[in-house]
Amino acid sequence: PIWQRMITTGRPFAIPDTWQDPEWMAILGDEEAWIRSTVKAPIYSRGSLVGILHLDSDVPGAFNAHHAERLQAFADQASLAVQNAQSYDEAQHHAATMERHVQERTAELKAQSQQLKAILDAMGEGVVHTVGWEIKYTNQAFVHLLGYSIEQFQAEPFSIDSLIRVISNYEALVEAVPRIFQHGESWRGVMHVQRPDGVELDVAMTITQIGMADSLDKAAAVTILRDVSQEKALQAQKDRFIA
Repeated sequence: PIWQRMITTGRPFAIPDTWQDPEWMAILGDEEAWIRSTVKAPIYSRGSLVGILHLDSDVPGAFNAHHAERLQAFADQASLAVQNAQSYDEAQHHAATMERHVQERTAELKAQSQQLKAILDAMGEGVVHTVGWEIKYTNQAFVHLLGYSIEQFQAEPFSIDSLIRVISNYEALVEAVPRIFQHGESWRGVMHVQRPDGVELDVAMTITQIGMADSLDKAAAVTILRDVSQEKALQAQKDRFIA
């Protein structure tokens, strides 16, 4: 009964003389018959009983209520230590879980990025991603369209200016770019490209803004280029034939 009261109330108890206390019951029988005085204090952590501190003596009158309060103070410190240890374990577990999630998400994003790159590199149209006046990404078709090798393109600091230099009628493009980013529009037009190797191409160009930006220097866009030289040549032949 005295144990039950301690667990229910969460308070310690002391028995000065077990032989004189009617509530004392030796749980282990003869093995606890030597105990003549005892004091016990519960250890709680987050509302649950996690342990009990025991002090036993074979001398009657060795412990009293004053000892019970002192032992409870020590048990309360042990409770704080247990809670800190539990919190540390939980924090470690949470950190490990978050790290695993980050690694899984990073691997997933990397796989998606590689898949997207493979798709873009397989396209026949040139694709270029720009932020402001800086080129962030191009696929292989874009590089070949301008008459460069991948090695040449990677070796030089290419920018929008680099792209404009190969366009003979770039005035229309320069005039359209601010309007695109100001109103969030898409722009389509045909540019005449003079490649470094001397080949001239007619290139259909579509520029689409990505999101919104405060200034042109931060504006992002995706540009798609397609060689329409043969289409224009065939159309010219058709027109001549009809004429």
